[in-house]
Amino acid sequence: MDRAAIAADSDSGLADLSIYLAAGEGKLDPSRKPDFVKKALTQDRILRLESKGKGSLVVTSCFGCGANKSWDTTLTIVWRGGKFLVAGYSRDWDWNVQKADGSVETTLGGCDINFLTGRGVASKDLDDGKPVAGKFVPIALADWSDDSRPEPCEF
Repeated sequence: MDRAAIAADSDSGLADLSIYLAAGEGKLDPSRKPDFVKKALTQDRILRLESKGKGSLVVTSCFGCGANKSWDTTLTIVWRGGKFLVAGYSRDWDWNVQKADGSVETTLGGCDINFLTGRGVASKDLDDGKPVAGKFVPIALADWSDDSRPEPCEF
């Protein structure tokens, strides 16, 4: 059985992901070093770390977490070809900006990119998601950063 853990770096406050392969069923030996560490996976608040079907690991985080300016992000990680890959990326946002005249401008949207199939959808406002142009390919988890976020997932 594999294990994963998220911990905030004491200096930066960024979330570091540690993965332990073949960790067994019992308690994890605290002296064991992780098989893989992704430093600074996200600066957002981690909501969930889940194991999904076919051996994927899903990390869900949020910025603002329901505030006037917020988004949530889901990163799907898989083990393929001897390395960890980002297989999927989803992001939903609700961004409210108070204007000088007192009105509020709201930007809603979302994206869902499957790097394994090379396809994705994006939505703006309350529209249904539409396929996005481009070919998406898996990204090594070691190379992932917020700068790797696909263009359709920007707002």
